[in-house]
Amino acid sequence: MMNTTLLNAAALLDPQQSGGATDLASLLRQLASAREILKRLASQRGVVLADDAGLGKTWVAALAALIVARNGGSVLIIVPGKTLQSKWETDIGKVLGAMPSLSGVRSPRLQHRMSDGSWAVSRSSAGGIVLTTHALYANEDFPGLRPELVIVDEAHRSKNDTSNFKTRLKTRSKRCRWMLFLTATPFSIHIAELVSMLRQVSAGDAATNDITAFSKFIGEASKAATQEPSLPVDAAVGLWRAAVAQLKPWVMRTTIDQLPPAQRTKIFGDRAAWDIVVPAASGEVITALVRADRLISLAGEATGLRGNDPRFHVGWEYLRDLVSKETGEHVSEEFNARRDALRGNISRIGLLARRHADELRAFLAGREHEKIAAVTRAIAGKVAQGEKVVVFCHHIATAKELRDALRHEKSLQSRGQYAVLKKAVRSTWKEAWTEILAPVVEDAELHNAALAFVTEPGFHIQVRGWLMPGVDELDRAALIKALRRTRVRKVAGSNRAVPTIAEAVMDIAQREEHDGNANLPSALRRHAADKVIFPQSENIVESLALFNTPFGPDVLVATDKLSEGIDLHRYCRILVHYELDPSPVRVRQREGRVRRVASWAARVGAPVEYAYPAYPNTRDEALVRIIRERLARFDVLLGGAPVVTAEEIDMPATAHSQLLTAMRFKLAKEIHTCLNDYWMTA
Repeated sequence: MMNTTLLNAAALLDPQQSGGATDLASLLRQLASAREILKRLASQRGVVLADDAGLGKTWVAALAALIVARNGGSVLIIVPGKTLQSKWETDIGKVLGAMPSLSGVRSPRLQHRMSDGSWAVSRSSAGGIVLTTHALYANEDFPGLRPELVIVDEAHRSKNDTSNFKTRLKTRSKRCRWMLFLTATPFSIHIAELVSMLRQVSAGDAATNDITAFSKFIGEASKAATQEPSLPVDAAVGLWRAAVAQLKPWVMRTTIDQLPPAQRTKIFGDRAAWDIVVPAASGEVITALVRADRLISLAGEATGLRGNDPRFHVGWEYLRDLVSKETGEHVSEEFNARRDALRGNISRIGLLARRHADELRAFLAGREHEKIAAVTRAIAGKVAQGEKVVVFCHHIATAKELRDALRHEKSLQSRGQYAVLKKAVRSTWKEAWTEILAPVVEDAELHNAALAFVTEPGFHIQVRGWLMPGVDELDRAALIKALRRTRVRKVAGSNRAVPTIAEAVMDIAQREEHDGNANLPSALRRHAADKVIFPQSENIVESLALFNTPFGPDVLVATDKLSEGIDLHRYCRILVHYELDPSPVRVRQREGRVRRVASWAARVGAPVEYAYPAYPNTRDEALVRIIRERLARFDVLLGGAPVVTAEEIDMPATAHSQLLTAMRFKLAKEIHTCLNDYWMTA
């Protein structure tokens, strides 16, 4: 029989707001979730916590882990990578700060391999918490730990039946008593992925036949070509209720939009659509896309190439390089090998293939991609309003092309050179910042790094653009007064949640570690003149930490490599899905980067804005529509779907989307709170 005394949640009684780590309302909700997890684990094998990104799943899981450890149990936490290991260690420390009654729990110990191949921790002892990564846990010689509780972060990565990680997890999970899976996206395209996860976390105890039946219905409905719904609405609602009944014991899910409106707005900010108008693809463009598809089809299979490649629809550079007669130095050896294989096939096939290639080269010569141009102009407009913007692409080739276009946009080019400033102005500026930074003068290294940063040309030009016109930069006292009164990012008014320029610099200068990065001042100095960054180098952590300040770059171009486990919300509320992954999981993960607790949107009282620009008449437009339908399918099963009005039912759409809309209208608030009524009704 299980020793459920390890799950005694009596310590979760005296939370306090501590150091701004979290707001009290969020902490109380997280406490309710932690209590519910411990309650369920007293009678079953495991739980899937599927809260939205940004709602604090780490804090909820840390609370549960600390209770088990405080009562003498052992905990193993498995996270995707080293960056998240550091974040978990930091967050556990913050939880301990907010929950004084949990002090005394042994600090979490990092599980890692030593240089000689041995492991730093051979076993998980009572009262301890051990952190490791998915990759290390998948090693065949990982220590034979027998923890009471195993927590798997980003557990959707365990859905692949053939992965080493899932194989090891399935085998080794038999050694533990309880399992807690954390994921904002327990399935992506197919609900069968969720069934697989439930079987893992429940050790086969979860009934899933009704979930499978609902999955089958959804799959058939989405494929139906008929304009008639595939099933009467009442029958579809019945399938949904049966599926949710099987989910409820095992899955807990809260979305940001389910929070009380006042709390949601105060902590996360509202959300709004940002419509970027993209001109429809012309007949000439469609012809070029068909030529590209036909060329690759004629040339036969070449490694890494396929017809109707989505990259051809959202940018031209990849296709331009592919059919170029030159060997580019800026592309990888792998790409050059791929292009050489295509060239060989074209030469072998003869005239028709060569004609397609020649026509494509002529079409692409000096041509601007209409979607890139439209999105670039729209982003430049947001930056001109003082906003930071993050743009997500699926392919690195597309991201690079978009980055180059943004950097060529006149208003987004480098901030200029220091030489334009008079020597007297530079001297007064340095004197002003020397006085402002005097409180950190005892730490010479941090003081000097901060002073070097604030006297960089790009920083100077950026910040002086925020000051009120007429500030005398030759008057040290007037300049100090302006820097101490002016809010960052051109934010108007006296919103004290938004720091002044001086406060923001002091915050950076006083932190030896900022987001786990001890080199933030040097990162600020390195990128001070850049308005657009595309972090792909060894300095990626520093670049992201820089974007999370009010200074430096205004635009971050990213691939899905950065779609999970990072924060981008502190000074950014604008996100563009330039190029979509086929899975709605990525959309949810991306959006969770900017809509989080204490987001910039909440601080300035403006909504988080998301854009889904589509290139009409191309495959890109179809993919945006498909992803929206998949997101609706995801929300219908897992709750949190917005309430539907009667007018929306009459809107033109596919038979499948009409059926989902009618279901949501019929279910009303029932679908809104189906998996989180444990605290919504408390």
